[in-house]
Amino acid sequence: MGKWKYLFAAYIGFVIYGTLIPFHVVDSLQGVFRNLEAVRWLPFWDLHRGRIASVPDMVQNVLLFLPIGILGARCLGRRLAPTLATGFGLSLLVEVLQLVTPNRVSSVNDLVFNTLGTAAGFFLCLRLAPLWPRLIHSPVFREIARVPGALPLLMLMLYSWVYALEPFNFTLDVGVVWWNVRAIFRQLLHPRLVLGDELILASQFALMGFLAAGLLQKLRVRAACALSLFLVALWAAVTEMSQLIVASRVASLLTLAFSWIGAAIGVAARAWYTLSPRPGRLFVLYALFLLAAHAVDALSPFTLRESYLRPALLPFRQYQSAYFVSALSNVFHALLVFMPLGFLASRIRFGRARGLLFWSVLLVALVAIELGQGFIAGRYPDVTDFFLPFAGAVIGWWVAEKAREHGFTLRNSSP
Repeated sequence: MGKWKYLFAAYIGFVIYGTLIPFHVVDSLQGVFRNLEAVRWLPFWDLHRGRIASVPDMVQNVLLFLPIGILGARCLGRRLAPTLATGFGLSLLVEVLQLVTPNRVSSVNDLVFNTLGTAAGFFLCLRLAPLWPRLIHSPVFREIARVPGALPLLMLMLYSWVYALEPFNFTLDVGVVWWNVRAIFRQLLHPRLVLGDELILASQFALMGFLAAGLLQKLRVRAACALSLFLVALWAAVTEMSQLIVASRVASLLTLAFSWIGAAIGVAARAWYTLSPRPGRLFVLYALFLLAAHAVDALSPFTLRESYLRPALLPFRQYQSAYFVSALSNVFHALLVFMPLGFLASRIRFGRARGLLFWSVLLVALVAIELGQGFIAGRYPDVTDFFLPFAGAVIGWWVAEKAREHGFTLRNSSP
């Protein structure tokens, strides 16, 4: 419970921090009165535009306060009133603080939907919390968890699908889907080699190929390497083509090709590992490959700017100007990239000295890559963007430790 309370307090602080950043305040009492006159008192309606209030803004308010409801249910008990009062009070504080910040407009509509988000999070937690113990103790889940390597492979498959589908703005609009299909054919007619996160996808499917080949070998399946390569390549095609129904995603044949190459590398690495099992060396190779892939993604298109751009030192400062869902997608993406590395780091079971060395080298490498963006045109170095990947690795490590605490079989699942 203590850890949940710390997380609850940290998230409340984050909401307040996000309201005040970049810590500019109005320079006179008249500015406060102008902000007070601009307050939007009517909920659900935008008087300035003469129409219903912005639906995306209402959705983002609900999403922002959803964790308040979830964490409140964990920390303040199963009664709605304390959690709802906390969410309402925090939202009221946020709206009042906006009166002394320029370029912000306080709104009763925000207060309403922030409170609704708190209530939604509270009821969501009460509904979903009992399902987790049932899931992890279900016979099917336990049988999967007993097979060495099966659970990490299943988690990695789910992870790869989440990575492909975020920010989850699905669409069934025939026009959008058909445009995405035509984009695939345009790639065939006009191929271009412009690298972004293709190498990151290759690293994910290399790890998946490694785990799949190892699992089939342990199950004594004939032609395990060939079959695992086929199955992982098929899964790569499924995840990539599923982007056809995501409005802000475009399925890429180049990405699919790199995913297949990664799968082949992973299967080949498993065959080599079978002959010479050196998990530490293989882990180092994977970590270096992932860091190189992250560097390519962060530094492309490798066009130098005329003068160095200093990094933004205020966390999330550059995220402030982005639409909330877009900023949330960027955060989610940054966290996801290094989760598998943290998961594997837990499996390697470093000693204290080597563990400290690993985490220190990872942090230094991420900082160096982010600072390198200052030399690249169109890139904006930000302290947030080296902290989030590092946090993703820590989350991956934590997930592996929690899986071990619940008695799930993870041995022989990593290099």
